[in-house]
Amino acid sequence: MEDKFYLDIYELLIKYKFIKNESEFGLYWMGKSESYWRNLRCRDASPSVGAIAVCGTKLYYYGNLFAAVEDRRELSEAFLQHSATCYKYVNRLVGRGIC
Repeated sequence: MEDKFYLDIYELLIKYKFIKNESEFGLYWMGKSESYWRNLRCRDASPSVGAIAVCGTKLYYYGNLFAAVEDRRELSEAFLQHSATCYKYVNRLVGRGIC
């Protein structure tokens, strides 16, 4: 796996109990099957551009929702920062014609 920023996203979601396991990450945050994340890990592969885009969009959405809640501002900033990282990754790969 070349860029491992998505591991940080996975750990953040586990830490704040948005997900319980790899299956939920692949299904709910990457828009893929329950076995998607496990399969990537076993093959030492990177997620698809589409999966990263879906994850970035969800992080952006929830980051903006949490911005309105005073005790969730730190989480909001983390979500928005990770969302920006996802978008940069997608734009870099799409710019190189890898999708």
